[in-house]
Amino acid sequence: MQFLESNRLFKRVLGIVLSALILTGMIGEYAAAVSVDRGAWHDTESGLSQFFPVVTRADGFSAPAGMCDGNPGKNTGVLTKQDGAWAAFRINPPQTRGTVTTVLSEMVLRVYTPSELVIEVSRDGAEWKPVAKTRCNGKGDVPHVVTFAPIAADWVRVVKKSDGWLSIGEIDFWGTCEQDAEASRFNRPGTFVTRERLDLLKQRLATGTHPRDFTLAQLQSLYPPKPYRSKAIKHVRLIGGTPASERFGQQEMKADAEAAYTHALMWYCTGDAVYAENVVRIVKAWPQLDTDFNEGAQIELSTGSFCGVTVAADILRGCGYEGMTDDIVGDYVAWFERRLLPSVELKRLDVYHNIKMYRMRNVLAYSVLAENRYQFNRYVAQLVRLMSLPTESAATGEIRETCGDMNHYSMAVAATLGCAEIAWNQGCDSLYGLSLPTDAAGPFKYRLAAIFDYYAEILNAGQQVQPYPDNISRRRWDGVLIFQTGHKPVVGDGGKGIFCSNFGHELAYNHYVNIKGVSLPELEKRIRFYRTEKHLDLYKHNSGLWGLTHADIDD
Repeated sequence: MQFLESNRLFKRVLGIVLSALILTGMIGEYAAAVSVDRGAWHDTESGLSQFFPVVTRADGFSAPAGMCDGNPGKNTGVLTKQDGAWAAFRINPPQTRGTVTTVLSEMVLRVYTPSELVIEVSRDGAEWKPVAKTRCNGKGDVPHVVTFAPIAADWVRVVKKSDGWLSIGEIDFWGTCEQDAEASRFNRPGTFVTRERLDLLKQRLATGTHPRDFTLAQLQSLYPPKPYRSKAIKHVRLIGGTPASERFGQQEMKADAEAAYTHALMWYCTGDAVYAENVVRIVKAWPQLDTDFNEGAQIELSTGSFCGVTVAADILRGCGYEGMTDDIVGDYVAWFERRLLPSVELKRLDVYHNIKMYRMRNVLAYSVLAENRYQFNRYVAQLVRLMSLPTESAATGEIRETCGDMNHYSMAVAATLGCAEIAWNQGCDSLYGLSLPTDAAGPFKYRLAAIFDYYAEILNAGQQVQPYPDNISRRRWDGVLIFQTGHKPVVGDGGKGIFCSNFGHELAYNHYVNIKGVSLPELEKRIRFYRTEKHLDLYKHNSGLWGLTHADIDD
């Protein structure tokens, strides 16, 4: 075991050194190496085509995207007989400040026909350089590995050089992703809120100019400055489908998450150290007990909502509270990696689901607190790739959870928006800025803008909708999808009941309307409705207090 670990480390270090030799003077701080140790296909760490989304183009292949969809099956790739057929793939690192460069050194293929291939790379997709020639035996059940000298490249191309049929089930690219110092730097605080956003909130509350009429006195009455005792427990046991009496830990986690985040905000706005010490006690309590967790859907959801504790630690450390020491943060991060990360980290993100989005939001916040750029980039890339899959997100704004009940749909959208805000606060526009295909019908350029305005339209009308395409919908009622609260159809409810919750409305409006200049008419209508109804919705673990921190619509 020690030999295997040493071997992995050696390969990582070797990749870094070789990349540095090639890119001397171009790349600064090392940011992310992708392991080249594969005991199985897409086991724990996958290659760059899974690490980053790819753009494909081809000549002779009808569906090149099937070659890098993460499914190595024979029937999921492509088949061609055309001489000289090729498929090219552009690797897309996160859209971030600074310089990001991919360095390729290896390709892994699943080829189901005896074939001869040439591997080529390019920086611009126009000028190509051959780097390897290989002959595959056609045994697609066994990965075919092609290695070559590390080379900086944005494109990689597979060219058919043999007669007869060529069947490729999957390909993957391996190497490193390197960033300069500017791209690697983390903003602190930089999860749900930045220092600038906190300053704006403090000024609004002090002057009585908050867009939603929140006042400091009102918040202090809800969250008084008195000592808070953490609800941390030694064992958290939550298994979906079991009686409530046999589950414990969910309420404790939610209570501490709410207290930590709200008290962090109150500390910054009031300067009262009581709030800050409450946060410190919460952040210390769980690692001190070394709380452990079981597995299951409920534990994934609850640990995802625990994000508030991570965000609170980020606020105090980033704003210079001396009591949030490096040792305290280090202990929390170490405990998170040892106990929480196995519950929330996803080896593969392939379904747009509310629980998965909660988990991704939590691990993104963790990667910021831990200043782990490799993990941060990997999580952002997984989200971009997921949101680009036609089976999970349509150009019209529908997502997989649209086809379920309204509550879980709302949670999926809100958690996704939280991920986008964390990325944005770190100078990364890969999620908010994710564009729809240029030929997509509809008024929106950005995928999340389309998702959120369509979501608001449903809330405003409580409408019944027509069935969705089979590649999106998995659940139907009487042949027609009806948005539901629980199991009761909702038609034209005018925004009552669960629809009153602010699941990220203010956050979406602030970014797309105020920052990007996008018109979101249904979302604005929705925001004005719940403001008229005076729905405070001050804290929801799934909304991140966006109405308090990000409200910017003019009345």
